[in-house]
Amino acid sequence: MFDISFVEIALVMVIALLVLGPERLPRAAKMVGLWVRRAKASWYSVKAEFERELADEELKRSLQEAQRDINEARKDFEAATREPVAAVDEVSKATGEAGRSLKQSLAADASGTASGEKAGAAADDAPAPMPAPASQDEQPPVDDAGPGADGAPRPHADDRPEVDGKSGQ
Repeated sequence: MFDISFVEIALVMVIALLVLGPERLPRAAKMVGLWVRRAKASWYSVKAEFERELADEELKRSLQEAQRDINEARKDFEAATREPVAAVDEVSKATGEAGRSLKQSLAADASGTASGEKAGAAADDAPAPMPAPASQDEQPPVDDAGPGADGAPRPHADDRPEVDGKSGQ
């Protein structure tokens, strides 16, 4: 810290002994030690507070950077969601217009034609209805002997195909 050699310290102690005398020198040394300790403690306190302030400032900077990044990401997200929303709005508007025009044309065809020719043609273009799913009553009974080799349930003996005029047994 300081560039003081042992000889210089010894010289200061000899002068202090001569000036203060042997009775007051121990008390003076104690006071000097106390003041040195207080000075060191104050220095370390100021140093620690300065380091805390620097850490706080660095934390504030990193927090501001994170907030900036979050705001940029939010803007990017909003921009990215605006495009699909606009496309969906456009498609729904187009389908709404197409639906209205289709309803109008069907209404005009139904009310305007007496022969039913156009209505019949529209009915022919419509898709055929889907067949109803089979109920449980129509499904073949399952043999109680357990699943077959492939893990699928075996059909009941009455439902097996006949081979050479015999039942499937």
